[in-house]
Amino acid sequence: MPFVAAPVKIPEDIHHILSKFSKSRTLPARQVQRAKIILLAADGMNNMQISTRVGPGQDSVSKWRGRFLKALPLLQEIAEKDRSHLEDAVSSFLYK
Repeated sequence: MPFVAAPVKIPEDIHHILSKFSKSRTLPARQVQRAKIILLAADGMNNMQISTRVGPGQDSVSKWRGRFLKALPLLQEIAEKDRSHLEDAVSSFLYK
């Protein structure tokens, strides 16, 4: 049985921030690319499709999908406690 990438479900507030970042012309290119990876994963694309569309290898896509899934509970907690810090938290996550 072939490997199936973990599905990504993004809360609306985090989706909005990632969407904004994915269209940015002022953020570093790697942050823009990582935001696009996560958004495409949430749209149901597999790692190969995302890799072809965004540019990095499948290993990088897989790594960022996994990192986002691992960080998502913390980002959701930040969104619940103090939404004003959420954009900074997402930006910081994508900068790693």
